Amino acid sequence: MAILKCKMCGGDILLSEDKTTGTCDHCGSAMTFPRVSDEQKLNLYNRANHFRRQNEFDKAITAYERMIPTPKPIGARCFPGMASSTWKTR
Repeated sequence: MAILKCKMCGGDILLSEDKTTGTCDHCGSAMTFPRVSDEQKLNLYNRANHFRRQNEFDKAITAYERMIPTPKPIGARCFPGMASSTWKTR
């Protein structure tokens, strides 16, 4: 079972290995998450979202860019966060 961070509030979302969706226990937001088999990729995904929520957009972009070469679906999930981070740095 993996623990991912909510994109809205940063709360924990428990995600079993057979699911790609989860609901935040703190704010109730429903989210779709990538299937990952590598703990390092999961940590990088959470880190990129953390930087974006903290308005550290340059760090978020760097973290998202490191995930782009990874196989789908996690690489595809990086683009919205990277786009919003890029827009906010200008």
